[in-house]
Amino acid sequence: MATQQQLDTQITPESLERNFTLLNRILAANTVKMGRLEDLLTDEQKQRIKAMEESIKKVSAFISQRISEINNHVDELIITQQELAVSIDAEIRETLTSVEENIRNDTQNAIDTLDRAKVSDAEFTEAVNRLTQVDDENRSNIEQIPGKITLAVGQVEEKLNGAPSISYGSIAALKVESDNLSMLVQSNKQDADGKINTLSSDLNLVPGKITAAVTEVKGELTTKIAAVEVDIDGIHQTVADNQVDTDGKIMQQATRIDQLPEQINLAVTQSPTDPSNEMPNLANLRIGIEGLSSTVSNQGGQISALDQKADSIEATVASKANAAALELTNQSISLMLAELSKSPELCAYTAITMLTGLIDLCVKDTDLTGQEVISRINVSPEGVRISGKQIHITGDTVFDDDVIVAGALKVNSLSAIATTIGILRTAESGARTEIRDNLTLVYDANDVLRVRMGVWNE
Repeated sequence: MATQQQLDTQITPESLERNFTLLNRILAANTVKMGRLEDLLTDEQKQRIKAMEESIKKVSAFISQRISEINNHVDELIITQQELAVSIDAEIRETLTSVEENIRNDTQNAIDTLDRAKVSDAEFTEAVNRLTQVDDENRSNIEQIPGKITLAVGQVEEKLNGAPSISYGSIAALKVESDNLSMLVQSNKQDADGKINTLSSDLNLVPGKITAAVTEVKGELTTKIAAVEVDIDGIHQTVADNQVDTDGKIMQQATRIDQLPEQINLAVTQSPTDPSNEMPNLANLRIGIEGLSSTVSNQGGQISALDQKADSIEATVASKANAAALELTNQSISLMLAELSKSPELCAYTAITMLTGLIDLCVKDTDLTGQEVISRINVSPEGVRISGKQIHITGDTVFDDDVIVAGALKVNSLSAIATTIGILRTAESGARTEIRDNLTLVYDANDVLRVRMGVWNE
């Protein structure tokens, strides 16, 4: 039979040291280590933890799918935006070229008509009817031939620098044909530097199409154009401005509105006037029956996009290396910042995900050693799970119920855990040590008390 070991009741330094050594030996002999976490949990707690693990698997699969979708979406978005930028830029250039050509032709027709008005005269023959009125400052001419009527009025100016021998400070002209009607009003002024500034308003009507335009030309450069095209397919409006930058390159800024039966497109572009390999800066908005989409991109490869449909909203901001994406549906909300051009298992990301009955916050990256690090807060009806390499809580923390610790709970003193100890046991029965508020008890394997130290009542 084991002998009960007695503690020294004398209060001396030597006796205290002996008691401390004895107590440590007894504790070491009787203390058992905590088991695995699952050995400490009830069946209900185990089921809840399993359900939380299933929730994390579900949201992890959702995040992986979203990363793949974001990579594909950004790749497709960049290609589509490049094609759209080229297409809109080409449409704007085509419109401006057509407007400039119409004005040149109408201007030349008006000048030719006025140049034929040399003296005041009236002529009526089988080939032509002509009525001309001329003085020192003005000319007007009305010509009628089979299939065509031309009317022009011009104000004669002194010879303008670089202009024909007969110059017109202003012109108004009308041409009527069986399949075409055109009107032109134009003024020419010479600047102090000798450049001719020309303002023109032009209207052209052909079967199925009307074009109206206003332009400003300074010297050889068309600086501003506003044009409206109406045809049987829709209405197209273009406004452009050409300016010379500090490098001498002509940069064009333009806006375009296309109104079609099925959609409305609005675009703002900035690009060199001469064709080049540079992609234009582009802001674009498309409104259709299926939804609304807008994109903004620049020559540096950055792009942002917003897609709104009846059942979803998706916003994306991307560069060559990273993308931030927000997706809202009637079943989920996903906010993610992720690396591009990497598979989901390799890329770093930050994700906030809300699914029905689930909220998940997750950060994934690699640490300085190259090891994968994931920190996560997962909230579901089964519970809240916080995981990470290190969790640091700086404020006061309150637990309303039991706390289960699988590993060691390290504190500077027990007072850091509670103001009173209560009962601490190394095991429910058998060899164990119990520490109560004012008492320490040590039992052997047969539940026999071997050591009692502290204050107690007999």
